[in-house]
Amino acid sequence: MLAAAPADVPLEGLAELAAAELPVAVDGSVAVGASTRLTVTVHDLYGRVAALGPTGVRVVFTERVSAAELPVDAPLLPADEGWTATVTLPTSKLLRAGRLAAWSVHAELRYADGSTGNAEVRAPQGYVGRRGVVLGRLGRVLLVQVVASARRGLVLRFAGGAVGARQVMSGRFKRLFAMR
Repeated sequence: MLAAAPADVPLEGLAELAAAELPVAVDGSVAVGASTRLTVTVHDLYGRVAALGPTGVRVVFTERVSAAELPVDAPLLPADEGWTATVTLPTSKLLRAGRLAAWSVHAELRYADGSTGNAEVRAPQGYVGRRGVVLGRLGRVLLVQVVASARRGLVLRFAGGAVGARQVMSGRFKRLFAMR
């Protein structure tokens, strides 16, 4: 849960900010299998988001190497800590043949008046990255790692098949021997 702003911090000018300039916190949690499901929670830090009436979100997965984008839209629903939405896409869309793929996640919030605002989707407070193995179609092995960047941004990493597994293991061995 996010901490409330300290009472002695002046918030002058916040009422005049456009929707695109508002400070908004968006947390995300990921489940990966045959499909990748991301649930985002939008937190209203200062009460302005509620006043704008959030209606939906476009979650954009951006590959870090090629800058390819995969947008997915979903309605925002009221929740205890703000608003929540869940997007799902086939995991196969996040794979890149013969190489590792790393995806950053951003959210474009849509409000009742037609305005929008953007925020990086962040790992929840206290989040610890997860690694796993998923069996894809036809028994193909998929290595998955969900981590938080240095700024707590949510990052999804995928390595598919034998080539991807070899790249992951090679990097791991290099780091292991570099520490000696």
